[in-house]
Amino acid sequence: MNLIGSLDDKDKGFHAITSGPVLLIPEEWELGPGTRPEKWHFAWVDDTVIIRAHRADFDHDEFNFSALESNIDTHVFGNQGNIENLDGLSRFMNWEFNSIVQNHIRHLNNRLIYDSALIESFDVENPDAAMHVRLTALGSQMLREGRVTIAGMYQQMQLADVMGPLMKDIQFQMDLAMRMSGASDQMMSQITQDKRTATEVARVGHEGSARMAMHAMMMDIQGIRPLALRWVSNRQQYTDEDMYVRIAGRLVEEFGGDRIKVRPKDIHGNFDYLPKTGPEGGDPAEMADVMWKGLAAIMQNKELLAIPDKNGKILDLHEIIKETYRNSKVRNVEDFYRSIGGQPGQAPPAPNIKVLPDEEMARMVEAGNAIPMEGDGRRPMTGV
Repeated sequence: MNLIGSLDDKDKGFHAITSGPVLLIPEEWELGPGTRPEKWHFAWVDDTVIIRAHRADFDHDEFNFSALESNIDTHVFGNQGNIENLDGLSRFMNWEFNSIVQNHIRHLNNRLIYDSALIESFDVENPDAAMHVRLTALGSQMLREGRVTIAGMYQQMQLADVMGPLMKDIQFQMDLAMRMSGASDQMMSQITQDKRTATEVARVGHEGSARMAMHAMMMDIQGIRPLALRWVSNRQQYTDEDMYVRIAGRLVEEFGGDRIKVRPKDIHGNFDYLPKTGPEGGDPAEMADVMWKGLAAIMQNKELLAIPDKNGKILDLHEIIKETYRNSKVRNVEDFYRSIGGQPGQAPPAPNIKVLPDEEMARMVEAGNAIPMEGDGRRPMTGV
């Protein structure tokens, strides 16, 4: 960036401010009597003037950045990333493709061998849209005398497309790049060149996701977990007043609302962050199919609903149904539930039912005040 110049005489221009932590021994830097390594925070302007220098006051005593590597080799100082691993192959494919384009350009442009004494050189070297080429006086005279033909005045150079077969080579290298990165055609929403069954396509996508999950797990452990722990430490260290925070997930039911008041002393303690420990589960659509089959098995053996597990808990049929619909990508499951005034976990109150004698019911049917739900209407029916 060219940070120079100014708009007027009052504008002093731009100044680049850089900041960052440094691990140093204060006594060696004449910053104090300390003889042990300490983390200090510096800020300087235009690589000339230091405007900030003090010991970092974080309780976690760590640098405020994390290094994440997708390929780990403990024997080297810095490991190559995914882009660097693919850089050489990508450059070679670019060269091959550019060579193919250049070769096609040579085929599109006319390459002629001609005699300038017979054909006007200007017309050949500067063709117009219609490609009008004039003959010289000598060429016109020899053509009229029959001593030469138009085809004998020039010859098209024969060019061979030697770069065309490289397209197959580029496709092979693309396959190598996908193998190196773990990103298959299915994961990039691309149609594969070869024919595969739906099971094969799903398996390739799942295994590719598992490989990506392994990289995510390593980066989670290397960078995200230390970052989360630093956030927690900074929140504990610098929170000095009460505040209201919003609650998400199932904790809303536990706390009885989506807001809670947090005081500084409420967040003091030891906290941990559980990193990603493995690949995600299967496809939600496949999980929904498993859930539906399990639900059908439960409905055939309803006594399972009343048998608690070893922790004293029983199956919640409604939660199973909700989770099954969510796996089927139905997001508004709660919209299909209506409040009836009952308590959670209890059966709804029974409706007010009154059974009438057959004689009274028959009189109501004859008077047109009741309609039987079944039968021909002449046989007395027990109704409500």
